[in-house]
Amino acid sequence: AACNSVTHVDPFQRMVLRLQVTARALTSWSARTVGGVRLKLAISRELILRFDKAQEDRALTPDERWLHSQLKISYLGLVSLERTIARQQARIASLKDGDTNSSFHLQSTNRRQKNTIHTITIDDRVLSDHNDIADAAFTHFNALLRAIADRNCSMNLHDLIKPADDLLDLEAPFGAEEIWHAVQRLPAQKAPSPDGFTAEFIKA
Repeated sequence: AACNSVTHVDPFQRMVLRLQVTARALTSWSARTVGGVRLKLAISRELILRFDKAQEDRALTPDERWLHSQLKISYLGLVSLERTIARQQARIASLKDGDTNSSFHLQSTNRRQKNTIHTITIDDRVLSDHNDIADAAFTHFNALLRAIADRNCSMNLHDLIKPADDLLDLEAPFGAEEIWHAVQRLPAQKAPSPDGFTAEFIKA
């Protein structure tokens, strides 16, 4: 129903709008249906613990054994669901302004420190200022790239690069086959936005 509630003249824009509406509807449904995972886990743990304690003093009835088994199955499913939710919330796209002390920030800071040049030594001089390091790097590579050396061979670019005679295809509108080929090349487990669909969903 949510998918069919959107109409648009452009079929591609209509598809995008329908996917966005469906994503919002699924998010709302998930909040109503899958919510309260921690509370359900706590209740399941408490009931399983009480059955385990009762089992130490007496044998469980068939109905109690069945309920005990179903609670364990439900508990395992809730643990898996909680792990999936935590994994989805840990995506970089889900970070909000103000998040602190997260593993992402720690890894990002560590990577930045590894990729940062703190000091550089040139002619027994140790440079630590950012501008001095940048000037020294520019001077070094500028001297290398601008140096002219004698070469025994040469390349004829006209023979290597064939001129394109007809480039009108670049201005032509996208076709369905070209769009589908681009979709097929998308990473399967990545989405364009936090509320977007993965390429695996689009391919299905």
